[in-house]
Formats: sequence, C-alpha cells, structure tokens
Amino acid sequence: MRCQRLYILLAPLLLCCGIAVAQKYDGLLEHSEPVDISRYIEVCDWLCRQSEDYQYYNELDSLINLDLPSDDEYSILYSGKSYAVHVPKLYLSRKPSIRHAQNLYNGFVYVWNIYCNYEVWMRINESQMHLSDLAYMVDDKDAIKATKGIRISGIRDRELRRAARNSRNSIVGYIKNGYDEMIEDKGIDILISFCNLVYDKSFKFEDTIDTNDIIDSIWGVNMSHAQERLLRYLDSDEEIRLKVMLDEMAACNDFDEQCVLWINWVMNRAGGDDYLFLLATGDALMDSGKYSPILDGIWDIWRSLFQPYFHGVSVDALIPNAFYNKYRKKCFITCLKHIDKHPDDVYAIMCAANLATNSNIERYGGFGNAAMTKILPLIP
Repeated sequence: MRCQRLYILLAPLLLCCGIAVAQKYDGLLEHSEPVDISRYIEVCDWLCRQSEDYQYYNELDSLINLDLPSDDEYSILYSGKSYAVHVPKLYLSRKPSIRHAQNLYNGFVYVWNIYCNYEVWMRINESQMHLSDLAYMVDDKDAIKATKGIRISGIRDRELRRAARNSRNSIVGYIKNGYDEMIEDKGIDILISFCNLVYDKSFKFEDTIDTNDIIDSIWGVNMSHAQERLLRYLDSDEEIRLKVMLDEMAACNDFDEQCVLWINWVMNRAGGDDYLFLLATGDALMDSGKYSPILDGIWDIWRSLFQPYFHGVSVDALIPNAFYNKYRKKCFITCLKHIDKHPDDVYAIMCAANLATNSNIERYGGFGNAAMTKILPLIP
C-alpha cells in the first residue's frame, strides 16, 4: 500500500565532500545555497555565557523562537481542506508522475485525517473504564461533525473523489451506529482499500523506469558526505559540542550537505539543549523552499522528534498532525517545483511519493502513539 521509505543519496554526493561545488543541478542535487542559521549560532553563544545554575529555559525558548502549533493545529479532531495541495498548472503536465502527484498526496493525507478521527472515536469509547483525557474533550457527535467536514475537493480524479466520499460516509455510519470492537477492523479495511485505490491510480512511473531497481539499489542515507564535519562535532568537548555543530552547519558548501549533516546530528546528538536547536534548524531547512532528495527523511525525523519532546508518546497525548502536515505540504510543494523543472528526476519523484504516502502519527503505535515506532527505523 505504501511506498517504501527511501532516503536517497548516491555516489555523486560522496564525490563532492569538502569541495566547493557549482550552484547548479547535476542530475541528483541542486547544490543550492546553504540556509542561513546565524541566528541560532548567536543564541548558542548567549547560552554558553550563562552560568550553570542559571534558569535560562524560558528565555532560550523565546530566543530560539521555535515554530509551534497554533490552537487550530492542536485540534484533537481533523476537518476542513487546508491539508490539500493545489498547483493547477501541474495537472496539465505530459508526465504522468507529475500529473497525478497531487491526487496521490491529497488522497493519502485525506484518508490519514479520516483515520485520525476514527482513532479518537475508538479511544474515547474503549477507554470509558478509565476515562482517558480524550474522553473528557470530545464525544461521538464531535467525531461525526469533524469527519463530515473533511473536504474532498482537493482530489481531482472523479473515481477517487467518489471513493473518498464513500469511505468518509462509511466511517461516519460506523460512528453513528455505536462502538463495537468488531467495527474497528471494518472501518480500517475500508480506509486501506481507499489507500490502495489512490496508490494504483496516482503513483505513476513511466514504463521505462524500474522502481524495484531504485528501491533495491538505494538503501538509507550515505552519511559519509558530511563525515569530517560530524567527526569534529563528536571529537569536541561536550560543553562546546552544540556550538561546533552549528558552526559546521553554517560552513556547509550547500543545502544538500546541510541536510545530510542535520540527519547525522540527529543520529549522534549529545542531548540536552540540542533538541531545541535540532528542531529549529529542521524548521529552517524545510521552510527554505530548497530541494534535497532526502527532504522526506528530514520531515519524518523532525516530526518524530517534535512529538515526544513537546507532547509525549501516550495514546492520549496531543498529536498536532495538522501542524506536522503543514510542513509535509511545504516539503511536497518544494519537490513538485523541482520535478516541474526536472521531470525525469526519479529520486525527486520518490521523495515526493514518500511524503505523500507516509501516514500521520497514529495514536495506536505499539508503544503508546506511533512517534517512537516511526523514529526507531530512522535513527537506529
């Protein structure tokens, strides 16, 4: 059903380590200018000047000015159509992968939002014995109203739009009929069937492209691109390690190297205040509008760090998927713009597909909510 996650970096990336590269697309990378993170270096310098016993945390939050969810993005239930991507000119592309990309994205994110409402409904009904926090906040009527309000207008294909409407009506019908453990699986099966239809109709590669070869030949992100910068971070004293990493990110030759170094940083983080700076610099990378073939990995790791740090991994935690999907949408549109210029870039197409098909952070994730389940394969 879902496209396998690919975090793609091939041999050309390894060859440009430590070399100033031309600011142009080479078939894999755009080599765009690095993102300016000087503001975070200044905040880090301020932090280094504080005494050990100084209670700086509130000030640090305000100085970093990390983007946080709005009240609407904290909503337990999802509604409306703000999740949808709409770039009209790309519907007319001669390339099937571009022409169908928005239906792929809008169809999947639509169903993730439907499922999140369904999960809340299941949780507030099965948890009546111990009355979870969710049970105090919403009821069945709220779940019905919100689910009915999830718009399908972003899905342009008639068959998909009809199937979306039918799946939404089925879920609303199950909620109206009252909670039953047997109903859970029926609703999930309907949503999976819709996902399969979206994937089959909208994930379009040209016949000449063997997607299995791409999946088999590219595994993980090859971190050696930023190895020297990472080693300087790891070899530095703990009290200056954060500053060393920020300086290294600022000194990167291009945006691609920054992205790889950011993932290296996540995988080798020292802890402490690193988390706030990690999240803030991740915001900056995604906000930049610059393309990288590992943009999908940055988004997935970023949200999987944000959730436990700010909201925890409980089944009943606040999970601001609308906020996470705001950044998913930014990254997806960045990929679309790149693909519009370079329609044969299969790595960009796969990056966009991963962004589209990756599920929301679900409440039922095996270990509380799915944040930890998602991040463990990403950060071994």
